[in-house]
Amino acid sequence: MRKQLEAIIEKYNLINQTFESFWINVDNYIKEDPEECAEIGLINKNQIKPELHGYSFCVTKEWNVDCIKVYIDIFLEGDSFRIGDYWCVYNLDGEFLDDYFVID
Repeated sequence: MRKQLEAIIEKYNLINQTFESFWINVDNYIKEDPEECAEIGLINKNQIKPELHGYSFCVTKEWNVDCIKVYIDIFLEGDSFRIGDYWCVYNLDGEFLDDYFVID
């Protein structure tokens, strides 16, 4: 099963797609909520250090379809405490279904 999952992720470039989508969300967050960003000490996106947390095969009732989730942990530069997380959901054909971006 793991080999099948990794083959789908590689075939559709899902990790890179997730990071690209992540950076779009970060840009929007900084532009749309500068007060909240200031509260956590986030001045610009260069301070953010995303790390791939992993990926998984999911069976979910929400979309009534088997899917793949790619997870990113969000850190501030020089800090080991995770400040948030981001994940994208794709169907097994690599189509984007949804994403989730949260700063704790």
